[in-house]
Amino acid sequence: MTGKNPFDDIAEQYDLLFTRSLTGMEQRKIIWRYLQRSVFPGMEVLEVNCGTGEDAFYLSGLECKVTATDASSGMIMQCLKKQKPEVGAFAPVFIQASINELDTVLGEKKFDLVFSNFSGLNCLDHNELQKTAALFHSFLRPDRKMIFVVFGTKCVWEKFYFFLKGKNNEINRRNRNGPVFIEFMNSGMQIFYYSPAEIRKHFEKYFKCIDIKPVGLVIPPTYLERFFEHRKILFKILTFAERLTEKFSLLSNLADHYLIEFRKV
Repeated sequence: MTGKNPFDDIAEQYDLLFTRSLTGMEQRKIIWRYLQRSVFPGMEVLEVNCGTGEDAFYLSGLECKVTATDASSGMIMQCLKKQKPEVGAFAPVFIQASINELDTVLGEKKFDLVFSNFSGLNCLDHNELQKTAALFHSFLRPDRKMIFVVFGTKCVWEKFYFFLKGKNNEINRRNRNGPVFIEFMNSGMQIFYYSPAEIRKHFEKYFKCIDIKPVGLVIPPTYLERFFEHRKILFKILTFAERLTEKFSLLSNLADHYLIEFRKV
């Protein structure tokens, strides 16, 4: 892949700012608990938008054979820095490639699970999602699954945050038609927010939706980290309450993210 990716600028600091953040770690634990129930030893996993490789290494620890891809050379570099040679047969394979390059890079390779965590699909517009549905269908073996974690359109924490900040024009930014430009570090990119119904619609031709769960309904987004890092007791209460809400699919679009699972048909 040629050209600079917006995430190249943040790759070295991504783990400090997001992965290792109090809120980021707790949201990721929700997803890991779900993955632990969903994978099996020897499963071949394609991870898309793998970031710094945290999920790839977790899945390899569950004895999955992981091919992890990301469009950012900076992110792949961070993955390779974490790679430990003693992992052996279950060491993740990291490849720099955008989603639209995967068919060229992976060829006829087949997988048991396609996985994308923390808003990888939100980098795609509606037309790209349609193409991605067909692409992922071609990669999956019969009756196998996809698990995505996606930014929803009605995050109550975000609405509350912008209300307190007096940024009324930002309160409903996730509901806007078209992309929202998000700034981070010295860069930024366009993000597309999707409700569960919209994601289902894009993938329904090739897949059946079998589960949806809120991620970050009670636990706040990472940009509220500073408020909660000195209020650990309050955060523990929120974490406990989050566990109680995980089964309420109807609340998924009100969370910071939601997890959605599909089966190939």
